[in-house]
Amino acid sequence: MQRRDLLKLFASSPLWLSGLPAFAESNPRWDRILVFIELKGANDSLNTIIPYTDPLYYQFRPRLAIPRDKVLPLSEQVGMHPALRPLLPLWESKQLALVHGLGYKNPNPSHFRSIEIWNTGSDSETILRDGWLTRCFTHNPLPQNFSASGISLNDDLGPLNGIKSKAIIMGNPKQFLNRTNNIDVEDAPTDNPALAHILEVQKSIKEASSELFDKFIDENYLSQSPFRSEIDSQLSVVAQLIKNNVANPVYKLSLGNFDTHGNQPPQHQRLLQEFAEAVHHFREQLVRANLWDRVVVITYSEFGRRPQENSNLGTDHGTAASHFVMGGSVIGGHYGQMPALADLEENNLKFTTDYRQLYSTLIEKWWNIAPAQNLFAEFPALALFT
Repeated sequence: MQRRDLLKLFASSPLWLSGLPAFAESNPRWDRILVFIELKGANDSLNTIIPYTDPLYYQFRPRLAIPRDKVLPLSEQVGMHPALRPLLPLWESKQLALVHGLGYKNPNPSHFRSIEIWNTGSDSETILRDGWLTRCFTHNPLPQNFSASGISLNDDLGPLNGIKSKAIIMGNPKQFLNRTNNIDVEDAPTDNPALAHILEVQKSIKEASSELFDKFIDENYLSQSPFRSEIDSQLSVVAQLIKNNVANPVYKLSLGNFDTHGNQPPQHQRLLQEFAEAVHHFREQLVRANLWDRVVVITYSEFGRRPQENSNLGTDHGTAASHFVMGGSVIGGHYGQMPALADLEENNLKFTTDYRQLYSTLIEKWWNIAPAQNLFAEFPALALFT
């Protein structure tokens, strides 16, 4: 492979490695898998998880509000968008949790900066270089036999980004595996540190892709399966990798565009339906393989949207939002409080749950990492898992 081809490969499928320090304090559950779905562009939480008995909801959204008789009730106060009907079995079996009011102090309305905050686990004033998952795995090293520290099925690593990351952007799985299989690894020693680093990265990509080749889905799977949407395709690939025992703790996916400044109803309806159908299909595959208890699916987004509809039949950048946590080991129900529509701050919702409580919960309760090794130990973990 020519150097320019190698650099192109790094640009589309980066994999960074470095030595990780060993800590013996924890006994992590690395058999448990996190599937992180980014709702790109900022999902309208109020038309997803709906306060359908609050008259202010209908006052703020005279044209956009979901009619009360169309809402799927989850309690006497809160319901779901009708497009999310495929998720009702999860709710009824108590395998779906809703974490309300997720946000942070002094929220930033910029797409770029706010998603950077969510990906790094910072506050609004602090700039961090590495993703929060990369920092977690640096302090809590993964087993040596793991293929990667994470696999992204979209075009960025998000919380898996960073110099010390051992994560892969796979994008198109077949294309990625075919390209990395053609890498020629050079073992010749060199005194040039920069060249040595490039060769080590090259070798690591080769090793990770070789294991994926050995355990990946059959050659005709992607072309023959009737995927309903792009997110269904991504989740189906994840299901196949999990079923084929690929040693990997995190899968990062994305769905969007949720940046619905105008003509929101049809786009939002379609995206929520694609999401719900894909998750339902994903769960079916893992339940049949007796693997659903080992997987948690979590959504995140850079922010919510404003309570008031705009003049273009859409919604503008907001702040706090509710998000989904789903899995066979999830204790379903409501967590945190939905922000009060009667108590806004500069026409935006006030966050009620710091988003890092969710990260703290994943580290401490999902992966069984000791509190001393929890990057977000100052944020109380939620009782989300059995």
